[in-house]
Amino acid sequence: MHHKHPDQPDSPGARAERQFRHRPLWGQAGIDRLASSTVTVVGAGGLACPLLTLLAAAEPGVLRIIDDDVVERHNLARQTLYREADLGDRKAVVAAGVLQPMMPCGTVAGIAETITADNADRLLGGSDVVVDTSDNWPTRFAVADACTRLGLALVWGSVVAFDGMCTVFVPGGATIDDVVDRDSVLAAPGRQGGVEGTFSPLCGQVGSAMAGEVVKLVTGTGTILDRRLQVWDTADSTVRLITLGR
Repeated sequence: MHHKHPDQPDSPGARAERQFRHRPLWGQAGIDRLASSTVTVVGAGGLACPLLTLLAAAEPGVLRIIDDDVVERHNLARQTLYREADLGDRKAVVAAGVLQPMMPCGTVAGIAETITADNADRLLGGSDVVVDTSDNWPTRFAVADACTRLGLALVWGSVVAFDGMCTVFVPGGATIDDVVDRDSVLAAPGRQGGVEGTFSPLCGQVGSAMAGEVVKLVTGTGTILDRRLQVWDTADSTVRLITLGR
């Protein structure tokens, strides 16, 4: 077997491999930050299900789930936290019950309310990070505007058909108005997963990316998607980054 001489310089590939192998994660300090954090997730549908599972496994101190919708049979293929026996029950409540055993030292709270511009500050207040997985623009704007007022970081994502998006809005960074024209999308019918359908594996891809952004925000690890929009086209098997704002 060939052994590299101690004085022989590394190749770029070898250096990158060693750096990757020994790259630190967040350690005990990050674990402690997670354990004392409050993460609020708006929506408990197909995008939220993989996200919530990964977040619960990361064990934040409090995981709040806000959704007033009920479990329906035609959504079960992508809403993987629910079963046939849950049909008609509130998704937030069912999800909290499924996830609580994964967080023995934390609390999962299911909040069966519809978030609006009038109650968003109350429902989101006290969060360290807010995550928006909702599927309609009035809710998205209500959440984003409340996070701006409250000075909260917002992990934002969307999936419809084969298309997915993920970004992070932080105080002083890009905003939801850098992603879409507010007046235009509110005036248009908008794309809905329930109408167009959603490629179920895409929920896992985008939901996992969003969970990663939450963990990075809470632990202070890595580089978040501030001022960048990650875009998936699973029909064409592509993922790209778009710069947002100034």
